Amino acid sequence: AVSIAGVVLAGWGAWMLERSCGGSGVRSTILVGVVGSAAFYGTDTWEHAPAVGFAVMGTALLLTRTTLQTGVLAGVCWGLAVALRSETALVAVGLALAALMIRDVRRPVLAERLRLGLIGAAGVGVLLADRIAQQRIIGSDFRSSRVGNQASAALNAFEERIRDAVVTT
Repeated sequence: AVSIAGVVLAGWGAWMLERSCGGSGVRSTILVGVVGSAAFYGTDTWEHAPAVGFAVMGTALLLTRTTLQTGVLAGVCWGLAVALRSETALVAVGLALAALMIRDVRRPVLAERLRLGLIGAAGVGVLLADRIAQQRIIGSDFRSSRVGNQASAALNAFEERIRDAVVTT
């Protein structure tokens, strides 16, 4: 159910973004929520769909609403997206750089420094809460241990390949 909720959230965010550009919202909702990768991820119990949903909704709130409250909510959405899937931080950086490159977007965004600060603080707050919760519940930061295990496994596989190459040659 959580994965499906992520697809609904992504579709809703896409609808908001298209509506803000003058469209009906139907095309983007179908593209993101029905035939896109979010729909695929929503069919399984992965964290991908909720992460995509939070990222799209965070972007929609950031670009279509200009109140301080929606700024905080956008930061919370992006913080949850990054907490669920670390690579969404790269998407956030990419979107920020793209916004800074487009003059018509850059000026109004940079004019709202307080809102930008609230977005950042809310996102970092979610990430800190996630890290503290993982340390309290699991006893360590799950993401760090998972990355460490993957790096160790990759190094072991590489070591085995080198050993096999030396032995069989």
